Amino acid sequence: ALSGGSTPYPVYQALASDTRLDWSKIELIQVDERYVPVGDPEYNWVKITEALGGDVIMRSSNVCAFDTSLSREASVQQMEECLPNQLTVAILGMGTDGHIASLFPNQPWNVDGQKVLATDAPAEYPTRERLSLSDTYLRQAHKQIVLITGAEKQAVLQSVCDTGVWDTQYPVSLLLDGKSVEVVSWS
Repeated sequence: ALSGGSTPYPVYQALASDTRLDWSKIELIQVDERYVPVGDPEYNWVKITEALGGDVIMRSSNVCAFDTSLSREASVQQMEECLPNQLTVAILGMGTDGHIASLFPNQPWNVDGQKVLATDAPAEYPTRERLSLSDTYLRQAHKQIVLITGAEKQAVLQSVCDTGVWDTQYPVSLLLDGKSVEVVSWS
C-alpha cells in the first residue's frame, strides 16, 4: 500500500528499479488521496505512478486507486470492493502534525469495521477533502513502514515517543505501539 506526499517517492523509484521484485505477484494499493480532479497538481496517484513508472503499474497483479471522478462516497465504496482482506506492507509518511495517510489529528477518522474513509484535513491545508484507508485497516497490515524526513518531523516523532501520547492527537502514535511497525528516518 502506497502513501502520497513527497517523502515516499524516492523509495518508490528504488522499488521500481529493483529487478528482484516480480511485479506480477504484487498488488498496488493507494493509501490516501486528495479529492481533486486527476489533472490537479495536488493529485497523489499521478505522482505515485510517475515514481514507479508505467511498466510497474502494468505488470502489477491488481491496482486499487481512488477514483476522484466519482463522488467521495462512490469512490470509498469502489475502493472497499477492490481491497484485499489484509495488507501485506503499508508504506506511510508522516506530516509535521503527526498525521499519517489522510488521518489528521483530532479528526473523526477512527471508524471500526471500515477499510476506507472520506476524511477532511484541517483548515490550513490547501485541499481539505480527502480519501484514506482507515487506521484500523492500516494497523492490521502485516508490516507498516513509516518514513520520516527532516528535523521537524523527527522532533515530532521523538516527542510522541518520549511522552507516550498514544491517541488521536498524533495519528502516527496508533502505529508506534505495534510490533509490525518499522520507522525509517533520514535528514
